[in-house]
Amino acid sequence: AMAMAMATGRGGKATTRVVRLPMRVAVRREARREEERSKGRRDVAGASPSEASGGGSTCGWRTWLAFTRPHTMVGTAVSVASVSCMVAGDAKAHACIAMLAQAWVSALLMNVAIVGINQVHDVDVDKINKPYLPLANGSMDVEEAKKVAWTCAVGSLWIGAWPWSTPLMITLMGSLALGVLYSVDVKGMRWKKHPALAATCIFAVRAVLVQLGFSLHAQLATGQAMRITRPIALAVGFMAVYSLVIAFFKDIPDVRGDEKNTIRTLSVRVGPRRVFYVCMMMLTGVYAAAIGYSLLACDGNFRIASSLAHVLFLAMLWVRSKEVILDSSSSVYSFYMFIWKLFYAEYLVLPFLR
Repeated sequence: AMAMAMATGRGGKATTRVVRLPMRVAVRREARREEERSKGRRDVAGASPSEASGGGSTCGWRTWLAFTRPHTMVGTAVSVASVSCMVAGDAKAHACIAMLAQAWVSALLMNVAIVGINQVHDVDVDKINKPYLPLANGSMDVEEAKKVAWTCAVGSLWIGAWPWSTPLMITLMGSLALGVLYSVDVKGMRWKKHPALAATCIFAVRAVLVQLGFSLHAQLATGQAMRITRPIALAVGFMAVYSLVIAFFKDIPDVRGDEKNTIRTLSVRVGPRRVFYVCMMMLTGVYAAAIGYSLLACDGNFRIASSLAHVLFLAMLWVRSKEVILDSSSSVYSFYMFIWKLFYAEYLVLPFLR
């Protein structure tokens, strides 16, 4: 072990000489520095927000935003607005606003509850796969997260029940039940460990409950007879495929953490490369079907607009897929978020598939 020392030599010139320290001293100094660095990391990441402030939460708006998983919030907001407007028809403006407000607020609160429950039970996994999340990096306390999640769940159900809407309540309660089954690690639950059950949860919520529940709620709230129209059936079919893709693809960037925590996702079982190409084929097929439907079944100007939109989406998908590096979790995750953007965009087009 060596240390550099400055000394003044003849003529007042500064010279540098090497001082050899005993090995034991050097080792102790390095051990002390490492201990101080480790303590600093524990203080930042391990202390709860209330401990750090001497009481009360110190979670800033960025922490709260990360906790809500913004991409899922945007997906929920866009999908609820799309399926609600798709069936609103010529209903009066005040009825539409009241219907959409009730659906929006209750759905977003339930979204926070479900992603919150998932984070509470995924702390160890997220420390490997998603260390930027607030529970994984210690910027939010687990007990505080539980309170927020269940408060949002109760608030969502309360809003859904006033005024009472059977389709909306079934959607909210069904989503919460599936969210608990998906995440909570007790016997008979933690469905995310099983690819088929995990995909079933996401499929049931995104493809069935959202499309049927919120469209039937919109019909009920605006005084229409509740029935499954052609646009609703088409939305269910399209989003069924898309939801399965999201269910499969979301685990590709998380292979390392899932393997370590014995979560046998489809990507862990068959490999991320195979899952990637299966998802690409599924999305290509559903876009091709949407293009065919637009050309053959849509009316007037809707035919051209819908066809061009889906051709554009399909082209963007394949161009973007060429940039993906499957061995890089960040690259795969970036593409996964791009798929979510296409998911949002599809909801802007769905109301015109008629």
